[in-house]
Amino acid sequence: MAATKKKEAVELLQTPIPVERHDLSSGRWYSATDTYWDKHFPDTPKIYKRSSTTVENAIDKGIGFNKWLGNSPTYDAAMEYANYRATIGTMVHDYCERVLRGIEVDFLKEPKWLNQETGELITVTREVQKYMMSFTQFCEDISQNGNFITEALEICMYDLATDNEGNQLHSWAGTADWVVKIVNKKGVEERWMIDFKTGNAYNTHQLQLTSYKILFESLFPDHQLDGLACLYLKSGWRKKPTTGKGYTFKKYKPDIETWNKVVAVSEWANNYPVPSFPQELPTTFSLKEAQVQLKESA
Repeated sequence: MAATKKKEAVELLQTPIPVERHDLSSGRWYSATDTYWDKHFPDTPKIYKRSSTTVENAIDKGIGFNKWLGNSPTYDAAMEYANYRATIGTMVHDYCERVLRGIEVDFLKEPKWLNQETGELITVTREVQKYMMSFTQFCEDISQNGNFITEALEICMYDLATDNEGNQLHSWAGTADWVVKIVNKKGVEERWMIDFKTGNAYNTHQLQLTSYKILFESLFPDHQLDGLACLYLKSGWRKKPTTGKGYTFKKYKPDIETWNKVVAVSEWANNYPVPSFPQELPTTFSLKEAQVQLKESA
C-alpha cells in the first residue's frame, strides 16, 4: 500500500534525554538510560517517572467500560480481547509512522507485522488496511491548503525540569505520536500535536494530550503548540474513508488544572509509588567439581 508522502523540510526533533521504558506490574515507567544518567548525575539515584496513561488509571473509565467488563464471560477473556485490540492499535501506529517517514508500506510483499515485544508475526487484516486507507485520506485532506511538515514522530518526553528548590516539576513522562505543522484555511501554519487512536473517544484523551503538551513545551520551548487533537481512525466504512466515516479529527483544549489534580490523586491512591523491578535471576548454571560425581560405566 503506497501513500503520498509530504516531504519533511526540517530534521525531526529528538528527545534531548535518551530514554528507557519499563513495563512493570505497577504500570509503565520511564527513566534516562544508564549511560546518560551515569555521565550527567553519577552520584544521584536515578529518577523514574510513570507514564501519563498509567497516571490516568486513577480515573474511572466510565459506565460504558464497566458494562463491557461486567458483560464479559470472565476477566481473563476481557483482558485477552483488550490486549488484542491494543496490538491492532500498535500495528496501525507503526504503519502510520512508517508512511510519514517516507517508507512505502506494501502488504502484498509483507503480509505480516512483527511484534517487537513478543517476536510474533501477525497477519495484516482488512481491518488494518482500512485503518491505513483512513489515515492516508486524512493526510491528503490536511494538504489541501499546503503541504504539512512533520516535526516529530513517536517522541519520548522525559523532562528533568525543577523548581527553585530542586523539586521535579513534572512527575510523569510520555510518548507523543506526531507533531506536525499544518496550513489552515486562512493560509496560516499551525503546529499540532496529534495522537493516533483506533478506539473510541474518551474524556481522558484530553488529559493525556494536556500532559504531553506540558512536557513537550518544557523540553522544546521554541516549539509552542497551537493545537491538540486525536485522530480517531475508523475501519467500518464501506465505500470511501471520507471525513466522519474514515476518521474523526477531534480537537481538545488543554486542561492543566485538572491534569495536576489527577496526578495528585493518582500518587495518593497508589501510595506515592516507586518502581519495583523483578528480581534478576541467574542465566548460567554449573556445579562445583567436588559436587559432580559420575558413575563409572561398567
